[in-house]
Amino acid sequence: MIGTTAAASSDVEPITNARLDCVANSLLTAGTASAGSPLVSADVQVILWPSTPPALLIALYAAIETARHGQVWGDLKRRSASRERRLEYQEDHRALVAALRARNAPEAVEAMRAHLARVADHLLGQSQ
Repeated sequence: MIGTTAAASSDVEPITNARLDCVANSLLTAGTASAGSPLVSADVQVILWPSTPPALLIALYAAIETARHGQVWGDLKRRSASRERRLEYQEDHRALVAALRARNAPEAVEAMRAHLARVADHLLGQSQ
């Protein structure tokens, strides 16, 4: 089960229902994003990431975010972007948030793995 408080690291913020409500609201507004706009549901990762220990993972994600805003990632995303895929990603994020709300770690892990496989397949044409 996923706890509601941070374990041992002072860098970790608890995953509160208020934080999950923020994610859910972000996902609701993501459905109105246009094909050319950044995915609002990408905010999900930014909202949830501070709740993930340890600090090393937070630093790693900061590096990933830098890459996501770079030209190579942008080119891959533009080539693979579609309304259908955006909706699939939003559904992936909703499944992840639901598992986190339920404090169901195995379900959250599976939801994240499925999402990452979908993204890899869409961006690179390869899922594992």
